[in-house]
Amino acid sequence: MMKVNDFLDMVKKAVNSKTLYVMGGWGYPLTTSNKDRTQGNEYNRRTERKKKIYAASADTFAFDCVGLCKAVLWGWYGNADLKNGGASYASNGVPDYDAKEMMFSGCKDPTTDFSHIEAGEFLWLDGHCGIYLGDGLAAESTPIWKDGVQITAVANLGSKSGYNSRKWTYHGHLRYVDYSSIKPEPKVEYIVGEEYQVICDALNVRTKASTSDDSKVVTVLKKGAKVKCKSTTKDDSGNTWMRIESGWICCIYNNNIYVTYSGWAKIDGKWYFYDSNGNMVKSNWVKYKGDFYYLGSDGAMLTGWQTISGHRYYLYPEDGHMAQDEWIDNLFLDMSGAQTYEHKGEWKSDKKGKWWQDTSGWYPKNRYVRIGKKNYKFKADGYLS
Repeated sequence: MMKVNDFLDMVKKAVNSKTLYVMGGWGYPLTTSNKDRTQGNEYNRRTERKKKIYAASADTFAFDCVGLCKAVLWGWYGNADLKNGGASYASNGVPDYDAKEMMFSGCKDPTTDFSHIEAGEFLWLDGHCGIYLGDGLAAESTPIWKDGVQITAVANLGSKSGYNSRKWTYHGHLRYVDYSSIKPEPKVEYIVGEEYQVICDALNVRTKASTSDDSKVVTVLKKGAKVKCKSTTKDDSGNTWMRIESGWICCIYNNNIYVTYSGWAKIDGKWYFYDSNGNMVKSNWVKYKGDFYYLGSDGAMLTGWQTISGHRYYLYPEDGHMAQDEWIDNLFLDMSGAQTYEHKGEWKSDKKGKWWQDTSGWYPKNRYVRIGKKNYKFKADGYLS
């Protein structure tokens, strides 16, 4: 069984390779002989498709939608010197399924509920399929847009700036992939008193938390509008609704209606940060109200001592903000927050008083110094004031 991270790595490799949508294609490079091979399919013999196929370079890989999934499961690794890019037909216990068969026979749990989708899952709608990459994005091979393997937004989860969107019908875990190392993406918990931003073109505000006949539309919010959460509730279908000043809005994707959170969100006891487009920040710094915070690879805020880009930083366990220009655990962190000064400091004392000194012999004079999360004032002779 293929590990999900290996599966996703190869799918992403296909995204970053030269590709062309070819009906029946499952990862073979478009060499002269393989171009001739495509002509057994009527779709590929169409004038425009045939022209594109024969114009493609020999290092261009052929994929149709389900062929992307099957090729990777059959061992494709993007080697243009091999007849099938490294794949071996119908290998690894994976049948030569079409898209519908892969969804309903090749997946163990097909569902239309997109609230708990995981990276690496199979996506399907009538006549087409793709692979969920995480963070609201999918990989799919299609003749539209970029005409080949490309990344698109999963419209069920919201739009993404710079990406074409597609709404899928089902998703499911492939029977041939081990998902044990994947954790569900945290969902935003809407927080009373916090501000949110509308990112769809139009968002209906209703008199009730429902789309029933007795729930009337009182106004329509445009893209970019800011709303403040007063309370939340769920309707009979499990959809989350938010009460704002003017009424109720639906908080999940539903017929092109959704809102996104911008800022901090506490989820399952951990803190996450969403940018102004509603994207969760991962593996990066965030500056918020003058302080710096670091979000890990899963998006959760890190605390304590952390090594980031080769430097050690201290992130306060109380709220995650970065320590700077201070001594923590006898180590000095400069204004950038990095621990680049190797000499350790310690308290010293004699009959006259107490002072702070590091192993180089330096000690502060006539100034304030922050040591161990407290501010201390030292006199001109270096003794603690």
